[in-house]
Amino acid sequence: MNIRQIASSLILSLSAASSMAVPVLIDFNQQTSTQVGNSLQISDFLISDDCAGLKNKTDCLVGQVAKKNFSLFNNYGGSVTRLSRVDGKAFDFLSIALDQYFNNGDKGKTPVEFSFNYMDKAGAKSTVKVDHKTGWEQFSFNQGLSLLSVSWTVKNSQWMRFDNISAQPTANKVPEPATLALTLLALGGLAYSRRNNKRG
Repeated sequence: MNIRQIASSLILSLSAASSMAVPVLIDFNQQTSTQVGNSLQISDFLISDDCAGLKNKTDCLVGQVAKKNFSLFNNYGGSVTRLSRVDGKAFDFLSIALDQYFNNGDKGKTPVEFSFNYMDKAGAKSTVKVDHKTGWEQFSFNQGLSLLSVSWTVKNSQWMRFDNISAQPTANKVPEPATLALTLLALGGLAYSRRNNKRG
């Protein structure tokens, strides 16, 4: 393989690496107390709940252990639970597990409304229905890309357990400085190779 081929391969590899994002599974099995409070940070993500606008509440999110699995649920009907990155940067919301454990809901199915807040200030909504008889259900979303935040609220019910949230930082379309420097180095090597070939 000559220098030109090596440089081309390096550029392609760096370009692919700069656009890769690694999914993060947000679960709560490391929690030691069911008294979570109004927010919880896990990895680079923050989960918060507004207690349905009620003031002086400190138990908006509560943990629950069932079959050695720790999950969270919203403690007040009509509250809004929100997921965002701690650093405020964009992320992709891939999926979430929901379980209507506490209530029968609306004829066995309880609607949960998701609101997506995008980096470009646009918004979108999506509603899923959780079956009381099924147990844990995993829901995936095509709308959950390049978000500042995603929030959800339960309709016609007070409590909804959630767990196993899959999210990832939005892929960086602009190379970071180190990646850019290596790419420029590879391009410089390619230019040097071409100049030497012309002289030869």
